[in-house]
Amino acid sequence: MKWERTFEFSAPVAKVWQAFTDRECEWRVFNAEDAYRSGGAITVDITEQTTNQSMSWTETEGDARWDMAVTFSETSTGTSVTIVRSGFGDGDEWLASAMGRLLGWEHVMADTEVFFRTGTNPRRFYDTPWMTIGIHAANVGGGMRALFVAPGSLADRAGVQQGDVILRVQGMPVYSTAEFWLMERIVKTRGGDVDFELVRDGALHTTPALESVAS
Repeated sequence: MKWERTFEFSAPVAKVWQAFTDRECEWRVFNAEDAYRSGGAITVDITEQTTNQSMSWTETEGDARWDMAVTFSETSTGTSVTIVRSGFGDGDEWLASAMGRLLGWEHVMADTEVFFRTGTNPRRFYDTPWMTIGIHAANVGGGMRALFVAPGSLADRAGVQQGDVILRVQGMPVYSTAEFWLMERIVKTRGGDVDFELVRDGALHTTPALESVAS
């Protein structure tokens, strides 16, 4: 299983390359010493690096291992960067990890392009703890399918079950990982009554609203 994405930048290849490789770069994209801000839980080993052209590495987290490859190409408007991530399996745990990190790459690359255009990093990327409502989910089945519901969490107390497909949180539509992450932050910062509209056993259900206290 693998995913592949191509990103376009308005900066020259050398500048985009710097964003991946220079430890002192202000708009740095890739930090091998703290991959995905894991605090060292994910080990990165660079396996190939050709300046301004390509680089590849492996990522190891416990028993899990991924292969990453990035290629850089000059375009008429700047630089094209293609990222390929492969090696993960097919189970729910692998699926959630792969989708979450894919979205993380997309967000970081978008913020990097804003930096190239303005000289300022908008820092939109989510870097605060999540799991506020207690669901580990992946974008499967028309919404966010609950892969794991934390015991005693807000979602657990509301009656959300593993396998449920979440359609709305607090009345707001949830189609994808990005919107689900956003709702995590809204619940975390605003609190209020939270309910879940979901699909279970081929029918729509809405859970009782529970009060969530902002933190």
